[in-house]
Amino acid sequence: MDTPAYYLTSFSPNTLGNISLEISKSRLGKTEFKVLVSSGKTWSDTPLFVENPELLFNVRQKWAHARHVWTDSSDEEVAYEDNKDNQHKLVVTTAMGRERRDALVAAWCLKLWHDTSESSRAKRDHMERLTPPEEVLLKGGMRSMKNIGALGSLAGLG
Repeated sequence: MDTPAYYLTSFSPNTLGNISLEISKSRLGKTEFKVLVSSGKTWSDTPLFVENPELLFNVRQKWAHARHVWTDSSDEEVAYEDNKDNQHKLVVTTAMGRERRDALVAAWCLKLWHDTSESSRAKRDHMERLTPPEEVLLKGGMRSMKNIGALGSLAGLG
């Protein structure tokens, strides 16, 4: 199995195992996540993941601008995300053992990492880091490049 883009490795063999985040799009274009566990695997194992990892949780957005709901492999809700006042919270709605709860919170942190690194701001910052310094100094960086591109497209229409 290839190494996933977003994953966690377990330090201790007393946890559920290594966790990976599988990202897909729903039919409505919303990002969905599957939290997969490679039971018994730790950071020291090679490979880190099994060929057919077990589904631990699904994460779906219920409605537009609604919170994400976390369900288990039986599609029963176990938690939901709340983001009031720019404060991220995971509200656990089901009793579960410590190992499973630890895996849930770790997977939520991994999803937050994904959301942050895939945000439009992070992508813009990355593009600006790729812009040569002389471009930033001489022409004002990416913002000027966008303005030049917009003016060029208008000129093409005229």
